[in-house]
Amino acid sequence: MTEERGIAAVSAHKVTQLQRVIGKTKRYQWVTLAVYAMVIAVVMCFHEPWFDEAQSWLIARDSSWKDILLFRPHYEGHPPLWWVLLAVPAKLGVPYEIGLKSVQFICSMLMAGALIFYSPFSKIITILLPFTYFFCYQYGVTARPYALLCLAMFLVAMHWRIRNEHPWRTVWFLVLLCLTSTYGVVVSGTMAAIWVLRVTFSGESPFHNRRRFAAWSLLMAVGIVLALDVWPAADNFATQPSTVGTITSLSLFRQFAMFWLVLPSETMFTDFAADTALKSINISLWGWVMCMAISLLMWAIMLRIAHRRGNALLLLSPYAALSVTAMRYFSGHHIGVLLAFFIAMLWLNLLDRPLEPEDIPAFLRKHTQNIWHIEAGKRRLAKSIATIVLLGMSLIWNVQAIASDIRYEYTGSRALAAFIKDNHLENARWVSFWRYLPEEKYPDGSVREESDDTHRVDWTLVTANPYFSKNLISCAYKDYTFVSNEAPPQSQADKEIEACAAQGAPEFLIGSRQPRYFMKRLGLSYEDYTYYELTWLDTPWKGQNKYSTIGFYVRNDVYARLFVDPNQE
Repeated sequence: MTEERGIAAVSAHKVTQLQRVIGKTKRYQWVTLAVYAMVIAVVMCFHEPWFDEAQSWLIARDSSWKDILLFRPHYEGHPPLWWVLLAVPAKLGVPYEIGLKSVQFICSMLMAGALIFYSPFSKIITILLPFTYFFCYQYGVTARPYALLCLAMFLVAMHWRIRNEHPWRTVWFLVLLCLTSTYGVVVSGTMAAIWVLRVTFSGESPFHNRRRFAAWSLLMAVGIVLALDVWPAADNFATQPSTVGTITSLSLFRQFAMFWLVLPSETMFTDFAADTALKSINISLWGWVMCMAISLLMWAIMLRIAHRRGNALLLLSPYAALSVTAMRYFSGHHIGVLLAFFIAMLWLNLLDRPLEPEDIPAFLRKHTQNIWHIEAGKRRLAKSIATIVLLGMSLIWNVQAIASDIRYEYTGSRALAAFIKDNHLENARWVSFWRYLPEEKYPDGSVREESDDTHRVDWTLVTANPYFSKNLISCAYKDYTFVSNEAPPQSQADKEIEACAAQGAPEFLIGSRQPRYFMKRLGLSYEDYTYYELTWLDTPWKGQNKYSTIGFYVRNDVYARLFVDPNQE
């Protein structure tokens, strides 16, 4: 009886805690989350998964658990958590889009829930921020691990102030941050290092608090294991000389400068950088000037706020570590990671102490000081207008991207899969063009040798593969359904091309690259094939739209059977 009363008391205490948490929430927060869920769910129904989404699903579905955990990270560059989550529905046979988008929807809701219910921002920011471009469309709709990465950053920000009182709680969220991305490992590691340094320089022995030291030890072990797990393999395509230093590549100095002086502005305010690798981003002089002006203003405000709370090093060190990592590989759609980092830094600083007039840099304070002295109602109105102006561009990008995704085809993956299914072409030979590097000069004038990377097949057929239980890609290395990112030596590539050519003329050749080279390498005649354009695409990026088409080359006899009306003369 006593035990039953104890259990009942614990249950009642938990219910009371839950009621207290629910009681603190406000109606607008639940409404905001409900609207966010509705927007995400509706757009997901229209959104066609693109290459990154298909690649992750195929790795999760078709790789062994050993490969998922220990082998594939060396070629993909990020920890295996995302594949582990996708593997649950994928290996259970859940249909592709249902399984993929269900996992993403849960992650998106957790990210948005943290922003809406726990952030220290004003009501208007809390309502609008989840609907900005990166948090809604890029990291909400499209299925990639970045929603989890943002969530982990927000959770760390929430608990940073109590890290010494509750070290395990903070460390678990730092571990989650590590598990989500290589960027997470970098941010988590630098934040933990600053934590240790602060304790040490405060005069307290790092070993004094045993719980905290044990938590640090676990985090360090996780970080080391994950760093070793994602360390690029020797034959990873990204480590090959052929992928470094092309004519169009920016120097390391310009990449570093762009990371600090251009990309902060690109998180929310400007739209000059395309969704391409950092080393390939090319913007005009006017773009540099405008982005630098906005980025420097952002740094001035962020540094002022952080410095007044003793967190300047906490702001600069992780970002510096990110900038070094980014020069290895950083793409345009990763810019949202920087936005999440800035939001998290602002979050933990405001939890430390609310925003004050002195947080405004001196050169701006004289223009804003009157706002702090007007009556409360007018001050709230002024802040609301300022918030709408600041978030307005990102909100517009989000609306444009959503409208484009609903109205037009994003990747053509569904159209290609439907074409194959409707015409019963699953067992036909579909040969995908591969990556070919023609002679090209490095910036130092040295000449690049011609080479074939047969394992880097074109993305087009990969996006259709998840809709089928068999591999559509003929001549695929080790029958991989996805891009392996393994770069073979030219001798091995020659053997693979010869073996593929020996199988005869395939019914279909697919890829966006120049076809004549690949047909020649396979011993085929260009005249024996007819190009068929399947559909055209409209792929949104911020305020931009990239128009392209999806098509393939069909062997003439197959083309006549599929597309020529037998009643025509």
